[in-house]
Amino acid sequence: MAIDKSYYTIITDVGKAKIANASVTGNKVGFVKIQLGDGGGSEYTPTESQTELKNVVWEGNIGNTTTDETAPNCIILESLIPSSVGGFMIREIGYLDDENNLIAISKYKECYKPSIEQGAVVDMKVKTVLIVSNINNIELKIDPTIIFATLKDIQDLDAKISNVNTKIDTTKTELTSNIETAKTELNTRIDTENEKQNIKIDQLIAGGSNVASTQTITIDDWIDNQEGGFKATVTHGLLTQRITVSIIDATTKDNVVPDFTIIDDNSIEVRSGVKVELNVYVINGNAETHFINATVDDNRVSEMTTYSSKKIHEEIGKVAEQLTGINSNIISTVNNDILPI
Repeated sequence: MAIDKSYYTIITDVGKAKIANASVTGNKVGFVKIQLGDGGGSEYTPTESQTELKNVVWEGNIGNTTTDETAPNCIILESLIPSSVGGFMIREIGYLDDENNLIAISKYKECYKPSIEQGAVVDMKVKTVLIVSNINNIELKIDPTIIFATLKDIQDLDAKISNVNTKIDTTKTELTSNIETAKTELNTRIDTENEKQNIKIDQLIAGGSNVASTQTITIDDWIDNQEGGFKATVTHGLLTQRITVSIIDATTKDNVVPDFTIIDDNSIEVRSGVKVELNVYVINGNAETHFINATVDDNRVSEMTTYSSKKIHEEIGKVAEQLTGINSNIISTVNNDILPI
């Protein structure tokens, strides 16, 4: 076979047969090992009938087996010769499958691989391109422990890292906005609750009582009683034996000495010497929190503040979980999209 190039790679007869047979059996040919040889002391012309190198000086695993993006029928074999080996000439290279058959052989330009003992620490990269008739018959493998980087690879990596950093910055901005929104919403809830503190009741009985309802006795509600005064009936479902009533003059806002009689579990009769508009605050001794027109004292504000603080911490916790998930996705993106190069 006439070849114009001085240094080249050929597929051996065994390799051709295995690649052709792969179309029938479906068993792909895998390039597994690389052998370096010194050619027995001089350069020579490899032949397709060879089944082994003339003189093997080193053997290791092939790093990556990939295709050429610009030439789909070309196989690229890349291997890294570690700095820990050396002290020999390289004139021939062989590629073996998992059955130790010589699939391809290269005539390599004479090169010396120094050893550490000789004062040189050199990692050597060997790259070989094979042209095959059917790429589907070749098993492509990548060794994740070996990474090869060209200038373009590094530039692409920089671009990908920049893109990831942009995503991180965008995510941080969005999370900060979400936190501020959550704080604003919770503060609004606190303010709304504080606005309900429009009625301050100073004389709640000891034992923890809550204003449950406000009833108003208008002038027209009063009727004459038999004692020369007036009476009015206030009815509410919370009026039980466990309630307290606070009566305030609707005009002067002064407390009125309560003068009332419990009629039944739902009604009381309020008495007065004159017809005057009164606000009757029905206070539930069970400390129930069915707030209608008034709420408890400042303790309620404290409770709401504590509640809101907890909600803020919960929201921040959720944001932290989201950030952790996003970081995991970013790491996964880096691993999947950037490596191997």
